[in-house]
Amino acid sequence: MTVQVIWPDGHHQTAPTWQALLNGISDMPWNSDLSDDELREVLVKRAYIWSAGDIQIDPAISAKEFIHGLEAAGMLKIIRDDKELEDLR
Repeated sequence: MTVQVIWPDGHHQTAPTWQALLNGISDMPWNSDLSDDELREVLVKRAYIWSAGDIQIDPAISAKEFIHGLEAAGMLKIIRDDKELEDLR
């Protein structure tokens, strides 16, 4: 299984698992000094702001549920197939 997301700035990110995708987010330069728990807390706050307070993500949920929560907040788009990726480009 490959997990793919696209960020609002057009950055496309791919990982072999949901957890690997979350780990990839933590490896981005602006997140690299944060622990996994700190990163989740930051993303929870960003999701709340991006969604105008409509989305509240539990930072303790699985990586898959967490990424789906970020999508629900509008922070990223999960790519479900290659056609969808092409349509977004």
